[in-house]
Amino acid sequence: MTDQPVWATEPRHVARREAARQSNGEFGVQPRSEASVDLFGSAHPVAGAASTLPQGSYLFPPIFRDVEQIVAFAEQVEVPDDVLSRIREAYVETFDEAIETVHEIWDRVPRERWEAVYPAPADPSGPARAAWEQQRAEARRAFISHMQDRLRQRPTVMHRLDTRAVAKATFIVRAAHYLSGDPALSGSESARTMLVAQEHLVETEEGVRSCWDVYVENGVRCYGHEVTNPDNYSERARAERQAALIRGDLADLHDRLDQRIKAAQDDVNDTVIQTGQVVIASG
Repeated sequence: MTDQPVWATEPRHVARREAARQSNGEFGVQPRSEASVDLFGSAHPVAGAASTLPQGSYLFPPIFRDVEQIVAFAEQVEVPDDVLSRIREAYVETFDEAIETVHEIWDRVPRERWEAVYPAPADPSGPARAAWEQQRAEARRAFISHMQDRLRQRPTVMHRLDTRAVAKATFIVRAAHYLSGDPALSGSESARTMLVAQEHLVETEEGVRSCWDVYVENGVRCYGHEVTNPDNYSERARAERQAALIRGDLADLHDRLDQRIKAAQDDVNDTVIQTGQVVIASG
């Protein structure tokens, strides 16, 4: 028997070798309990929740399997400050566009809700169908008029405390819209996906509002894609936005200088005219 190093005779190492001999060897197959962590990183446990959420970020979200995952993810994911700032900028930039294009909103959700309450007559060519279509057209006009009035009454600048609610509602509505188009979903499940997303409540400065109301009444339809597009937050995009701001400031300064120069020229012309009149009068 060869001499063993001193460390090998320590009780803990002796016990380890004895245990190994009794359980298929030190490097043999050992019984293990089920791992509690997904080593592939496909999901992580959510405190207080029975299910798991896919990993991802606001700008690089995961693949969602149902609307409940979308809502739970949106409630917990951190929204980057760049996104919040861009939302406030886009709100101002598209303020008028949101009012002018509000008619496009009718064909998304309001029309479907109206038709669910007032289903179309079975006969597509009878007088009842014509009356129904007339009634639907009147409902469309009323909706557009109402929404345009509401959009005009918005503050010209988004309240800072509302920005996160808008970001959350944007994410939920857009993600649900994408998921609802999944061919694997049945028609009823697709409709439920949109309904749950639209009716999910978020906290705003005015109180609790549905995601759909926040989405529509802040004109998000006009800038939702731009806000959630990660390419808009690259270093190049930041530099381009900064350059655009500088160009805007320079253009504003140029206009003000032009106005001052024009005002000065008018003063000079008035002075020349007055001097000429004095000379003529004195001559």
